[in-house]
Formats: sequence, C-alpha cells, structure tokens
Amino acid sequence: RSPFQAAADALAAQDEKLAVAISAVGPCRLVPTDRPPYEALLNAIAHQQVHGAAAKAILGRMHALYARDGAAPRWPTPQELVDTPEATLRG
Repeated sequence: RSPFQAAADALAAQDEKLAVAISAVGPCRLVPTDRPPYEALLNAIAHQQVHGAAAKAILGRMHALYARDGAAPRWPTPQELVDTPEATLRG
C-alpha cells in the first residue's frame, strides 16, 4: 500500500464528505519533488502575484542577487531575505 493510499484512508476515516470525494476521485497522485518547502513557497508566492513569465524573471533576479562572489545563482536563506532592505527587493 502506497503512502498516498494510507493518507487517503486516514482522511476518509476522519471525514465522511472526504471519504465520498476520495472514493469518487481516488487518492492523490501528486509526486513530491526534491525542492525544499521554503523554495516551493517562494516560487508559489511569486507566481501568485504576476504572470508566469514575469514571475520567472523576478525569481531569476532574486537568484542572481544572492549569488556570492560570482557563484551560481541561488535561493536566499530566510534570514538573508529578512535582512535585505525593501528597496533592494523592489529593485
């Protein structure tokens, strides 16, 4: 039995309406990625606010902003993001 099926069974046992929906649709078939939840959250926030192409451009600039000493672009740490002046982020 897959972890998805186990989760679906647990949810169905807790809520009759979910049980009906899960029975009709089946268990979740989403496959987790290797992306850490923090990175997924930043990505989701950017894509909620603007068109996909604009979000990709914004995220690309963010990655480049936090690249160190010519290193490859990267995600900022939560603390780096908090410590970044608003004017820099707006830029």
